[in-house]
Amino acid sequence: MTDIIYHLYGENNEAMYLSFAAAQELARYIGIESKFATWTIENLEGTMMKRDTVTMLFNRLLTDSKNYGSEKELVFVHTAFLTGSFIEKVYISGSILKQKMAATDLSQEQEADIRELLIIFLNQLDPSTGILYDAYERQQEQLQGLVVLTTFQQLKELSAHLKSVKATLAVAPVKEIAANEDLKTTFNLIDNLRNLIVTAAQ
Repeated sequence: MTDIIYHLYGENNEAMYLSFAAAQELARYIGIESKFATWTIENLEGTMMKRDTVTMLFNRLLTDSKNYGSEKELVFVHTAFLTGSFIEKVYISGSILKQKMAATDLSQEQEADIRELLIIFLNQLDPSTGILYDAYERQQEQLQGLVVLTTFQQLKELSAHLKSVKATLAVAPVKEIAANEDLKTTFNLIDNLRNLIVTAAQ
């Protein structure tokens, strides 16, 4: 929903519709399609304050924290917040993509869905991986030895490579897409990042 609203106000209709389609796909996948439709309409018509409740709550909690007094800490926490959001987004769309590619006897419509979801997934990776890696790199002083930095470096390089072959992948047979080693490695790196973040949070 954050992506949809961001693109709506940025007047980037194509990106907004792609985000909306991905959110609808997720709603169908987890069985809340009817709720999604109602919630979307109500919240898009609501006030900005209502839409931004989670971020406001997050900032209030951090302001109360004893460790949230310096600019360095503030930058780090917000980078971590954006990283968590990014990882969940690519993890969800990647998981749906893997599941769809694993199916047999695909119709032309299903193959077209897979190609569209692949493009959404690749567009989510780049340039976000580079931006987030650079944000972490600027904080190296306080992040020495952090595993997330190494994994992000790998993901950044791989997403740049996948961007260069995106046009070829988008028209390849689904079996070839599913067997693509670079794409598989990307899924694994995202899983590793997600496990690292979730474990650290626990």
